[in-house]
Amino acid sequence: MKPFFQLIVIKNWRTYASLMVLFLLFGGGMNIIVAEQNRLLELPIAVQDLDNSQLSKQFVAELKKQPRFHVQELVVSERYPEDEVAKQRAAAVVVIPKDYAKRLTERRTSGLLTLYVQHNIVGDIVTESISKAAYKQQLPFIVATHLKDKEVSLDDVLAQYKKVEPAGQLTMRSLTAASPQSLGLAAIVVVMLVLGVTQVGLNRALCQPAALARILVYEANYRKFYAVYILAHSVVLVSGALCVMLLTGLALSGVALLTLFVAAILFEIGVVLLLIHVRTWSHQLFMALIWALTLAVVIVVLQLGGVG
Repeated sequence: MKPFFQLIVIKNWRTYASLMVLFLLFGGGMNIIVAEQNRLLELPIAVQDLDNSQLSKQFVAELKKQPRFHVQELVVSERYPEDEVAKQRAAAVVVIPKDYAKRLTERRTSGLLTLYVQHNIVGDIVTESISKAAYKQQLPFIVATHLKDKEVSLDDVLAQYKKVEPAGQLTMRSLTAASPQSLGLAAIVVVMLVLGVTQVGLNRALCQPAALARILVYEANYRKFYAVYILAHSVVLVSGALCVMLLTGLALSGVALLTLFVAAILFEIGVVLLLIHVRTWSHQLFMALIWALTLAVVIVVLQLGGVG
């Protein structure tokens, strides 16, 4: 077994390195695409702070804490901030007036903020989120100001506010466990198999017909060659697939790992048979691709719950 390990793994390390580079390049590209997609899902919000007070800065900071908000601050000299919405560069524009801190201290909050929003469902969502941010800042401050004579600080009011803050009626949970049936896992399997086809070209020096015929003259050598080749390449393919999953943020589970190993082993059984019994390189490549696509279709069908 050791001579076959030396031949297939040690002396053939460039093949495995090349396969891992391909997986990392693909995973890195997908990571960039996913990050750009997430960025596009953010809601652009423009804020013009004409007051530049501590209270107005606190409100801007509160807006930045809102999920899916990408807040951009406009310069004070901008005369037509509403153009950001009209030209669809922002989903909303919040204008904080010059006397924001003074009016808030005097508890004159009616019409305090000027809000320009898109006339659609996005505008409705943004309006609710901005109203919540304003409510979260203004209410505790007004209460603390009212109770200032009784030596009640803003921190005390905020602490009490957090205890009675209205909670949403929807319970949000982030799923970290992967489902046994996952379209994302099926896509990773497809990528693993298609990239695995490249080993046909990378292993041309290893799988020379004349040399293999002498090595595999004995049945024991035949089985050992099969076993080492299939196991080594399966480990590399699964490792590469795991790297892609990590780079793209897909959840990993025991079922997913088992699915990857089974798919890789089945694929490598077919590939090693092709490399040994099919002499023409172009035929090897074509048949390996057909085998990969066949397995991919089966995996996708199974991950989607089967036919019918």
